[in-house]
Amino acid sequence: PSLVSPPPLPTPPATPELRAPPPSVAPSALRGEERAFSDAGAVVSGQITADEDDVESFPVEGSMVGCLIGRGGLRVRELASISGCSQIRYDTEAGLMSAKGTSAQRAEANRMMKIWLLEMDEEVVPMAVEVHGVVIGARGCKVQEIEAESGAKIRFERTGPAPSMIVTGSTEQRKIAIAMAMASAQNSFVGEEEVPLGVVDTATARALIGIKGAQVRSMETSSGARIRFALDNGRAGNNTMTLRGNQEQRDAARTMIEGMLVQLRIEDRHSLVNLDIRALVGPGGVVVRGLEKQSGASISVVPDDPPYVSIRGDRKNRTRAWELIQGVFTAGQESLYEIPLGLRRVVIGINGSNVKGVEEATGARVTMFWDDDKAKARIAGTDEQRNAAWEEITKWVSSDECLLAQTVSEDTAIELMRHRAKRIRDVEGRTATSISVMRNQSGECVLDAEGRAQITIRGVGESRAEAAAMIQTVETQSPSTYVLSEILGVESCSILDVRRLIGRKGATVAHVEKECGATISFDPTPPPTMTIMGSHAARDRVLAMIKADFAAIDEEVLPLGQDKHGSLIGVGGRTIKRLERDSGAQVSFRLTPEAAMVVRGTAEQRASAMAFAKNILENDGAEPMIMLIERRHFGLLIGKEGRVVRDVEKESGARIQVLTESNFEEVARLGLDANALFKSGNGDREQAVVVIKGSEQEREVAKGLVLLAIDAQATDRIPVTHAQREYLWASNSQRVREIEQAHSVQLRAIKPTEGMVDASGLEVNTVIEIRGRGTNRVQASEMLMQVLGEDEEIREMVGVDFPLLAVRLVIGARGQKVKQMEVDSGARIRFETGEPVSIVVRGSPEARLKAWALIAEAQAEAEEETFALKESKHYLLIGRGGEGVRKIE
Repeated sequence: PSLVSPPPLPTPPATPELRAPPPSVAPSALRGEERAFSDAGAVVSGQITADEDDVESFPVEGSMVGCLIGRGGLRVRELASISGCSQIRYDTEAGLMSAKGTSAQRAEANRMMKIWLLEMDEEVVPMAVEVHGVVIGARGCKVQEIEAESGAKIRFERTGPAPSMIVTGSTEQRKIAIAMAMASAQNSFVGEEEVPLGVVDTATARALIGIKGAQVRSMETSSGARIRFALDNGRAGNNTMTLRGNQEQRDAARTMIEGMLVQLRIEDRHSLVNLDIRALVGPGGVVVRGLEKQSGASISVVPDDPPYVSIRGDRKNRTRAWELIQGVFTAGQESLYEIPLGLRRVVIGINGSNVKGVEEATGARVTMFWDDDKAKARIAGTDEQRNAAWEEITKWVSSDECLLAQTVSEDTAIELMRHRAKRIRDVEGRTATSISVMRNQSGECVLDAEGRAQITIRGVGESRAEAAAMIQTVETQSPSTYVLSEILGVESCSILDVRRLIGRKGATVAHVEKECGATISFDPTPPPTMTIMGSHAARDRVLAMIKADFAAIDEEVLPLGQDKHGSLIGVGGRTIKRLERDSGAQVSFRLTPEAAMVVRGTAEQRASAMAFAKNILENDGAEPMIMLIERRHFGLLIGKEGRVVRDVEKESGARIQVLTESNFEEVARLGLDANALFKSGNGDREQAVVVIKGSEQEREVAKGLVLLAIDAQATDRIPVTHAQREYLWASNSQRVREIEQAHSVQLRAIKPTEGMVDASGLEVNTVIEIRGRGTNRVQASEMLMQVLGEDEEIREMVGVDFPLLAVRLVIGARGQKVKQMEVDSGARIRFETGEPVSIVVRGSPEARLKAWALIAEAQAEAEEETFALKESKHYLLIGRGGEGVRKIE
């Protein structure tokens, strides 16, 4: 039935407690069902349907429901309170607002809803999209506050040509909401401004920024603004700072920086005359940076004449910095201690924690540095501080207190040592420990009575237990062995399948190990197997990657007569290696059931290999180009490890074979007189044959490159003294061979032209001629000049009862020990066994210093023991030609 509307009531005042829903929240009466936004006003229909339960339903436009409900249902509860209805709710499916109560109560509720809805209107406020977030606030807190205070409802329109904020409510509510939103945007909107700083010198800039930006971060935290400096090394007019934040934040940051600049322009200078500046700076500036961190001041050491230190900051920080600087010079001397290289992690700790701990406990300063052989600890401080710090470090590296013994299975020990002990290095790096697996002289694990390997773990604090737990995890990850054909789902696997899974130089399997965190090994013995060591998840990942990789591989067969196989294989397999390297495919040849070339790989790899092979076969039918070169040019053309000839092939596209007397029959098959080529009248072999295959253009390009590589005119000549020549060709021309092998050149000594003098005006009696390609000659010349610039140092062996015996101990069996010393030091070591016995070391100052240290270490290791033996027995021990004593040694 129709309901006659009673006369309207006066507009109720806006209630602060009424809340409108934020744009991202779905409001509801008591349940929270529907979001209430609209583009126009709303009306409540006068059509009311009554039911027997005293419930009447009023159709309400969905966009206006939120205005009637209010935030958290406050408005609808107010409506129920004023009208007296026991329940008012909204049915989202029917789009009806239901009121439950007496007829008068329901009529009052209907009248109130009409009044409220007639008051509602929308106002569109243009607002940039970037300002929306400022008004909304974190998680909508700002817009919720505005809606709660104003009673209006706010939503945002982000699309279209004019982004805006849409406010729904009464005139007063809209006015309040818009005013609050605009104030919030003005106060909170992030702006950016650039502020000139004038002249800022380097020291002031460093203090302004702070150690690793600490000062800037502190000012940013205090002000809330972001600060960026653009400083131009003290030049006027080019120093600025950029402040980003709201106006209040930018003002606060500007005030802080201006005040700090006033303080930093005050400088204290203190003379450093007769003081060790290096002690104040420290290795890499570590000492002065530590003082800056402790004092909060900026410290600059100026090595002028006279030297001085500049300190900037506030008065308190400047005073503290100078006190600390004085403490550095009065703290005492430094002590240098050697530490085994493998134990440096133990001393340093994770992120330097152990070193920092000992510095805090003792007051000393500890600096660790190392080279390829040994680690060293530089400890600075008073005698008491240095002794306390070294005592603590000594405990870490040598006492049983920091040592943990553990046993593991032999398989686990082998797994830990695989790939150059990769697993051990990983555990050591993550726990700051040093781990050793006990092995005998042959390198095998030492097993106890139970067949378990011995492992020792050295570390500080809980690091030993952490390392032991990680090793235990490795042991619980027992290896799993799989037959390749079964996991790949094929009838059988060949060695080609294993090669493919391993990849060129192990690259494929190394990638899988890295991605999956497991270790993988293959056994090609039929049937081929794969062993995986790792967690269950790691093993599953390995299997998945192996299957996916194998699934992408297919096989293609190219029928090819056996007589063509050699063309694709090349001398020493060089052609087939190049084919596989360039295409990425794997290539093999078979004779049954029909002669063919078998190519395995992805579709792209197979296509590339096939194209390469067909090109070789097409050009193979053409007449090859034959070149004869002097046998002494063979090394120039081949180069170190074949680099030169590979470069020629790569640049020309041709295939090149260099045949010598060892390829006698192959030269004969080319139709050449091998006897005439390789043997002259006096029996010396003089020539080599260069065979060039490819297209006509490729052959011509290759020919030019070959001639360039062996060009007799392409030489560099360096004058040397007689003594330098003797040094180069001493010890079976060892230094000459090193230069030749390193840079693919040839060196020979020739007579100089008459009247030739060196840079100092002395007459030259020998010239070293370097022959090879341009870049190789340049590099060889540099290496030669470096060798010639090495100095020689001679020391007599003193304090030794049997110097010749001491020399033999230093040299080692077959010279192995002294050769290793030369490799480790970079110097050359020889012995003069006259009277007195002397050691001669030649090399750079650093190399000589290291060589003398190694020699001293070798001498210190050897001890002497004498026992009585009749002279008649001496010869029994010596044996024929010294064979007996050499065998004993």
